[in-house]
Amino acid sequence: MEFTKVSIDKKTNNFSLLNFLAFCYILSIFLDGFTLRFEFLPFDLRPVYIVSAAFIFFSPLYFSKLKIKTIYLILIIIFVLIECYFFLFTKISMIGMLFKQLVAIFPVFISAYLIVRLLGINKILKYYLNVAVFMSSLNIIQQFSYLVNVGTIYNFEGLLPNWRLSISANLYRAHALFSEPSHYALALVPAFFMAAYSIIDRKRKIVPLYYSVIIVLGYIFTFSGVAFLGIFFSFLLISIDNLRFKSIVYRVLIGFIIILILYNLPSIKKRVLQSLQVIFKVSSTEKVNLSTLTLLNNVYITLKSFKDHPILGYGLGTYEKVYEKYSKTLTIPITELNKKDANSLFLRITAELGIMGIIIVLIFIFRTLKPKKKFLNIKSYLINRASMVYILLRFIRAGNYANIGLWLFIVLMYYSASLNYRRRKYEDNAQ
Repeated sequence: MEFTKVSIDKKTNNFSLLNFLAFCYILSIFLDGFTLRFEFLPFDLRPVYIVSAAFIFFSPLYFSKLKIKTIYLILIIIFVLIECYFFLFTKISMIGMLFKQLVAIFPVFISAYLIVRLLGINKILKYYLNVAVFMSSLNIIQQFSYLVNVGTIYNFEGLLPNWRLSISANLYRAHALFSEPSHYALALVPAFFMAAYSIIDRKRKIVPLYYSVIIVLGYIFTFSGVAFLGIFFSFLLISIDNLRFKSIVYRVLIGFIIILILYNLPSIKKRVLQSLQVIFKVSSTEKVNLSTLTLLNNVYITLKSFKDHPILGYGLGTYEKVYEKYSKTLTIPITELNKKDANSLFLRITAELGIMGIIIVLIFIFRTLKPKKKFLNIKSYLINRASMVYILLRFIRAGNYANIGLWLFIVLMYYSASLNYRRRKYEDNAQ
């Protein structure tokens, strides 16, 4: 499978080991269903952790090729010192939690940073899209296997340790090798964004039409509320960046039709209506679905913790203890699902890092989310926007700091913006 080359940078390399590790790192993002749990480990053993550990082992071979600015190291040291301080002076003072988070985040981040800096965005995007097409194809096959009742293809329970069958209102929610449909929707939303853009704008063949259709169909077949939001955000960003009236109407109409079709599916419609009824107090929480109840639990706990520690939160990695502290005051049914990660990156950052964390996130977004006209080519723009859609979804769902490609897309968003800035600055100085 060969995609159109993405000529964002012209780095060439002959490091076969680095290419292999990079491909394994990207592939591991899509292998969420292979996550293992052991009683003697304080964390889930995810495929991305194993690949990242291999990266750290071989990293001395590559660090000499990078120029790491001193300011980055200073910022990391300052952040760690602040976190240590607040672990000591808040009521939840468990330094082990901070260490646990850093052990998980550091290898995953360093691995993402290395592969993007050393291989370039061109190579990374090629690997990602190839794996995305494979997973999308598998999702389509699973959906049709369910319709003809071939259980060995659509049901991987018992075969994969962290894979769960998802059927709602007789609707099979395909999710390839991920543990659940929402994780598939998160990891594939950048691919969906680029595929949707390629279908809409055929003058710029970023992803071939055939592969674009496969990615879009595979994405829709999750029948996930997160995918529903991913489609909405994708068409919203595409429309905002193309401020011609005819273009906006065309794209919004396509997005509206897809959303309308998804909304009228029984399982999705039921969840949306239940959530709205609880929010506006039309019905009690006893009738709400488990996903909505989990979200309500974590919203309440985050608001309570933010009220007590608004500036710097309780500290990185403390959400589980925060949950245990404030869940005693809940007036709605308690569910312990996602009590470690808040089921939302935004909620977790708010509870653990407070206003400081929110400001850091906003600074990053405003520094990297540049207007379309400031990108030197359409491909770097698409990577930037696709990563933005991913981050928006992560704010709403999935609070784990290290899984489903979070740091890879953060690095891609930053690098696609800063790369264009440096080139533009170089060209301006040369004139």
